[in-house]
Amino acid sequence: MTKKKWLVLVMSTAVVFLLIAGLLTYVIDPFFQFRSRNDQYLIHQTYCAPGLIKTYDYDTILIGSSMSQNFDMDLFRSELGCKPLKIGIGGMSEDDQVEYIRLANRIGKADTYYLCIDISGYAAHSSPKTIKYLMKDDPLSRIQYALSYESWFRFLPVDLAFTAVTKTGHPLPASYENRIKIDRLGYWGDQYEYGEDIVLEGRESGAFRVSDIDTEDLYNRMKAGIDDYFSKLDLTNANYIFYFPPYSSLFWADAQSLGYFDACLDAAEYFVERADEYEAVVFDFQAEDFTKDLNIYRDTTHYIPEINDLMTKCFASGENIVTPSNYALHKEKIIQNTEEFKNDYPFLFAP
Repeated sequence: MTKKKWLVLVMSTAVVFLLIAGLLTYVIDPFFQFRSRNDQYLIHQTYCAPGLIKTYDYDTILIGSSMSQNFDMDLFRSELGCKPLKIGIGGMSEDDQVEYIRLANRIGKADTYYLCIDISGYAAHSSPKTIKYLMKDDPLSRIQYALSYESWFRFLPVDLAFTAVTKTGHPLPASYENRIKIDRLGYWGDQYEYGEDIVLEGRESGAFRVSDIDTEDLYNRMKAGIDDYFSKLDLTNANYIFYFPPYSSLFWADAQSLGYFDACLDAAEYFVERADEYEAVVFDFQAEDFTKDLNIYRDTTHYIPEINDLMTKCFASGENIVTPSNYALHKEKIIQNTEEFKNDYPFLFAP
């Protein structure tokens, strides 16, 4: 074989391989970039989220961190009368949330947004986690998706294996329900144990201890972060509903010990004021009495799924809405709960 023929053969083989790879990616569509269906293996929240925003049928979108992953979308439908899509991603930063909101704005399906606000996130900057080429729709991004390492070598084989198993009619383990239902994407509610002993043991070992935060000029830094967040959003094109999730009183007690309790509460008040400028609604669940009960937590911040159900019902009833005029009461109640909690657990805070 001449060098020329060998080169032509190699190039032809490469082209055929790329065409087959691209076709398989299009047909299997592991990241939902072209279509959404509930019989497909859900690889990973970060990789699936952009495609679901583009292709799923919804009119309401819920976007947030792990505090949002256990919402029951059937309850959302029945209580709020909507077609919801949940984009819950552990450790979602404010910058990531903005990118998902902007993508949803561009797609234009949602007329209502429920947005989880982890106020402590404004105290520290984290690197964005969104997959840039999956957020776009231009030809180059489509080609990158079709031929990407993530598609072909990480996730497409898993999709193919999963499809092969399901075609044989063999039953799948119950745990796979979270992997084939879009409503359950990211759900972790049944994967952990909850309780006072678990929370305290995790805190003692350092596994779930509240992070140290640079407290120098903290409030002004958080305020600047909130201003930056609102400056990146257009809040005039839909109904925007923000909510503060209910961290445990142990979180707040530790934050007090570490010196950023007041800054977080003041920053939350400032967030409410900024949201009110746009006539956006804010729900605050941080002042609830149940935050003092460690038996409903798995660490200092993460709670049982029933709390997500409670929040959904509050979204429907309007209970727990906070405004600039009543935030002081919520703030006072958080302070009271924190002090009561410290009195109940004096051994945790002894000098």
